[in-house]
Amino acid sequence: MSENERDLSETAKRVLGYLVSESDCVNRSYTTIYLRLKRENRGANAAPDFGDIGQALGELHARGLIYPRDFWYDLTLEGLAFSRPQWITVPAGDFLMGSDEDIDPAALPDESPQKTIALGTYRIGKYPVTVAQFYLFVRDDGYLKRSYWAQAGWDDICRRDLHRDDLPGDEFDLPVTGVSWYEADAYCRWLSERLEYLVRLPTEAEWEKAARGPTGRVYPWGDRFEAGRCNSQEAGLEGPARVGGYSPKGDSPYGGADMAGNVWEWCASLLRESYDEPEHTNPDSEEPRMLRGGAFDSDKTQVRCAVRYWDWPHFGEANYGFRVVAP
Repeated sequence: MSENERDLSETAKRVLGYLVSESDCVNRSYTTIYLRLKRENRGANAAPDFGDIGQALGELHARGLIYPRDFWYDLTLEGLAFSRPQWITVPAGDFLMGSDEDIDPAALPDESPQKTIALGTYRIGKYPVTVAQFYLFVRDDGYLKRSYWAQAGWDDICRRDLHRDDLPGDEFDLPVTGVSWYEADAYCRWLSERLEYLVRLPTEAEWEKAARGPTGRVYPWGDRFEAGRCNSQEAGLEGPARVGGYSPKGDSPYGGADMAGNVWEWCASLLRESYDEPEHTNPDSEEPRMLRGGAFDSDKTQVRCAVRYWDWPHFGEANYGFRVVAP
């Protein structure tokens, strides 16, 4: 037994055993896994349901024991493996938003004034959305269903005839990149429908609290940059790393991974020049949106928790990604 297989749930052990024994991909679908385990549990009360199997597959993926290409997706089922984010909970309470130049000499004007902000409890994805997770949206005709798109976003993808059927097939555990704000927003609407509860992009305040905790850390792990804790320019990778590759040593106080570097992450918030201005998130606006966190090509001053960046919502650069929040 490998180290990664220790302490797996019983359902995850059984799903892994089935995937290892079944070499035919046709027999590796979500449905066949369910039917196989149900048959094994005939007459018992402990037969796993689709949700249990989805959680087991997510557990195995998080341990690096399977990858989405290991089996076929069955998009007709309510329980979708890998589409459900691994959530972390950010508790209600105050936090320090923005920078204090006395603590952080690299602070920029748009990070001020530092303020105490109160937020309620919410959940945020432990990791950025992966290629695997976004590919489910693509395969479920996400680019063809008008209901998932803001009007400006729909107009944009129609104008560009954008379908996203060229996602990389062998890098499913990387953060999805090159997506515009409109695409990230449409993914959230699709996922909300699939999971039957609201999923959306985080506001700047939600993202920043999840990244730095209540006390205003400069970086997710503390006030000093430390090489080896994130995928920034100093790491020399020149591209995104697989999600969670720097976890737990680079995690935030609440357990958020990759919140410094790797990819810039879209937020729901519209551009504002300073924190003296109110925060707005109008989903139908065509004005610039905020991105947070820095990326693989950002230096150590640009991956600080308080750093702010913006772009127009129809742009999707090779270092842009996103993560999601829910109540």
